Amino acid sequence: MMRLSILASFSLLLGGCGLWVDVLAPEEPGLDAALADVGEIDVGQFDVGQFDVGQFDVGQFDAGQFDVGAHDGGTRDAGTDAGLDAGNCTSSEDCFALNTVCMVGACVSNACVRVPASDDLVCDDGDACTARDVCASGVCIGELDCSTFDSACSAGICSAGGCMSMPTTEACDDTDVCSWSDACGASAPGMCGGVTTDCGVRTGISPRGPTEVIGRVRMGSAFSDPCPRGQVMVGVQASVSTGFYAGVLRQFSTICGEVLVDLAGVLTIGPGATIPAIGHGSWPHGGRLETASCGRHEVVVGFSGAEGISGDRIGLPDVYLTQLRLRCAPLSATGSIATGFTAVVGAVSDSAPRPTIGASMTRPFGPTDCPAGSVAIGSVGRAGDILDAYGLLCGRVELSLVTTAPPAGSLSSRTVFRDDCPWGSLPVGIRAGVSMPAGLYNRNVTHFQTLCAPLNVGPNGPGMWSVTLGTPSAASTPAWGAAPVIDGSREERQCRPGEVVVGYEGAGDIAVTRVVLHCASITATGPATLVIGPATSSLPFGLRTDRPLGPLYTCPPGMLGRGFYGTANEVVNSLALRCARPWFAAP
Repeated sequence: MMRLSILASFSLLLGGCGLWVDVLAPEEPGLDAALADVGEIDVGQFDVGQFDVGQFDVGQFDAGQFDVGAHDGGTRDAGTDAGLDAGNCTSSEDCFALNTVCMVGACVSNACVRVPASDDLVCDDGDACTARDVCASGVCIGELDCSTFDSACSAGICSAGGCMSMPTTEACDDTDVCSWSDACGASAPGMCGGVTTDCGVRTGISPRGPTEVIGRVRMGSAFSDPCPRGQVMVGVQASVSTGFYAGVLRQFSTICGEVLVDLAGVLTIGPGATIPAIGHGSWPHGGRLETASCGRHEVVVGFSGAEGISGDRIGLPDVYLTQLRLRCAPLSATGSIATGFTAVVGAVSDSAPRPTIGASMTRPFGPTDCPAGSVAIGSVGRAGDILDAYGLLCGRVELSLVTTAPPAGSLSSRTVFRDDCPWGSLPVGIRAGVSMPAGLYNRNVTHFQTLCAPLNVGPNGPGMWSVTLGTPSAASTPAWGAAPVIDGSREERQCRPGEVVVGYEGAGDIAVTRVVLHCASITATGPATLVIGPATSSLPFGLRTDRPLGPLYTCPPGMLGRGFYGTANEVVNSLALRCARPWFAAP
């Protein structure tokens, strides 16, 4: 039998009376029957200052109330408490269970409490719209940051707990020199786009002079047959005589091809003119017509051939051209819209038979080539009854990206014109006709021509350069717009000396009624480096003021006016400024 030795004392104060109840339970060996806990009920004495009333130790802390006033029996509960009663930590490590994102458990006066973590401690607030989250006074706080969703035409915003892009509509720059009036949303929501009227790579030629002329240089009449603007020489055509001048070349013509470059920089040679159509050296006797042409995407860069000694055939002490052999080279382009384009002349290929007309007679000559980097742009020589002497006109191919501003007026007319200044010239004004108020066309612009002035850049002392502009002349003949000026006037507007056109305003509906040109000065810091000043003067033209002027369009940075684009029928229906990088090349 085990002796019952558990004493529990309850005090029930009812009307000042006390009721004492003794309860006995089996005693476990090794425990103080008077003071020790048995893991379930505090026994041995009651806690001073607060009764344990129906509360048991639950393995961590006394549930409901901590024991206060005195320790249980002077020691920790020796039962199943696996944790700590309050007031029983020795270091902060004992309080790790209280740690949160920006709060940490700390031991303060032997009690575990939560305190704020260090400020600026990196944390995660769980919000996808914030970044750089850090603790501040115990709270994880991040900065609202949806900048990764920003673009030229959208702003990052926080919506429904996440970042998203919101399209905007402000002005922008799509970095495409072909487009004007760039704005967000102009082409598609969230995209930067503008208005493209007419944009392309235009070809110009910087003359490099003729080659040596081979043959009878004192016979016949001199001729010079340059290819049309933007074309180069790709072949020749001639008759080989029979009869009196047997074997001699006559009825000679130059075959040209148009240089075409797309915006990707791919260069091709398209069909061009044949000059002159009937040929030089019109001896009427019979012969066979022969043609010699360069290969695909090749151009003429030189020639060789042979002469026949006339004494061997007709007893005269002279020589005649009996054979021409062309030297051809590939022509390509490098560059981009952003950097500009450059024409590149490749090497002459000797691997394939050279295009030839006629037959070698007695004495070969040549080769005679254009200067390095140049191509043939036409023929020069002398001719009478036959082709007496021959040489090449040479020049360097210049490529320029030309962009066109939005036009004033109406594009309804099908006749489109590009009135650009030739290579080496810049627009300095316009020549146009305006119908009178009572006239048939009621103050509309009836004729239009671009006035171009040759540009000259030369040294002006050590390290100094001067810019001069020559006498202006019309870029095109006749003027655009077919209506006769019978009830109006023809007028000119020119920039001040030393200035060129860099901007344009226009007004119109079905036809152009008013034009305002803006001009700027140019200076040079090198043989091919121009500095463009701000627009300082304007040139109004036209009589109608009932329609407001459109926006002012100025050439993009680094560009100058190149000419004008428009449509015309009886009157000028629309008009726009065309811009390009300075239209000249280094010597």
